[in-house]
Amino acid sequence: MSRLFLHDCLYFVTVPTFEHEPIFNQVEERRILLDRLQNAFHRFGLRRAHFSVMSDHYHFVSPVTDGSVIPRVLQAINGGTSFDLHMKRDQSLWGEYHVYVPTTEEIFARVIGYVVGNPVKHGDVQTLDELTHWEFSSYSILVEDVGVQTAEAMVRASVAMEDEDFAIILNTRDGAEAPGKRARRG
Repeated sequence: MSRLFLHDCLYFVTVPTFEHEPIFNQVEERRILLDRLQNAFHRFGLRRAHFSVMSDHYHFVSPVTDGSVIPRVLQAINGGTSFDLHMKRDQSLWGEYHVYVPTTEEIFARVIGYVVGNPVKHGDVQTLDELTHWEFSSYSILVEDVGVQTAEAMVRASVAMEDEDFAIILNTRDGAEAPGKRARRG
């Protein structure tokens, strides 16, 4: 399947492991993925990216000038992580990725809260104070950018939502569009 990527917009990307297998439940494996994420952000100029790394998926959200960079970012992260882990598997380490373009500032703020607050939602950390020190989320960077109260409000608003409600927001015409599903080539 080919996808069309838009320029000069905000991207929200989710990448699950194949069949949501918890490949990254150990700190060492999670750090490998985190290093690949951060290196890809630097290499491809995603300066204001927010992220979270979970045991069976990762998220990132970032402004992107050239949308065609997204597949290369994913190749650097996913391919590099597979290589680093020396995965010898019959099937891929990664499931199909999902890409959305939040179309309003309100939805973008909710997406950032969802992404950085994912470790709270999934129980990796129990409090926002713990999240501040959790290396597998960019919550501490969000706190630096917008302040503690605003960051906490962003996370609380998104973490309290059910996944189905969040998906509805992303799939509404005024919320976000999935460029890979909306516009296809090939």
